[in-house]
Amino acid sequence: MRQLTASVALLAQVLMLLVMATRPAHGQGRLTGLQPGDLVRLTAPTILPHPLEGRVIAADSASISVTPRGGETITLPAALIQRVQWGHGVNRARGVQRGAFGGAMLGMLVGAVVGLSGPRDGSANLAPATGFMIGAGVGAVYGGFRPPTAWVDWSAPSPAPRR
Repeated sequence: MRQLTASVALLAQVLMLLVMATRPAHGQGRLTGLQPGDLVRLTAPTILPHPLEGRVIAADSASISVTPRGGETITLPAALIQRVQWGHGVNRARGVQRGAFGGAMLGMLVGAVVGLSGPRDGSANLAPATGFMIGAGVGAVYGGFRPPTAWVDWSAPSPAPRR
């Protein structure tokens, strides 16, 4: 029984070494394939308090140079980068959803305040619902014109298979 346990433990260690040997080192090769002009968001908590968003100036397996909006070019070593995300355009549907939700909540709140401060007839009860509907419509239009960027985790493209 002892030999079986030792054999299983040895097999597990060998498998773990094989998996670790085939994976690239942390950060190594993750930046290849990024092109100048690509929009990226980099997370490097050891040197940056917040994720850095900007356009790629240059990228190789050792480092990346990024220019944030309205800022100067920053070069980061690949070893310190924990996460790379690539912006592949805007997500208009998500912008409409967020805008409609936020507008509806704000409209309902404003409607409730207006309804409470208005006359005490039956129309005061409709103010929150009216504010909800108007707010949702205005928020959806606003969100459609200001959609958020759609981010995906970047992984280096694998080399083409040989034939």
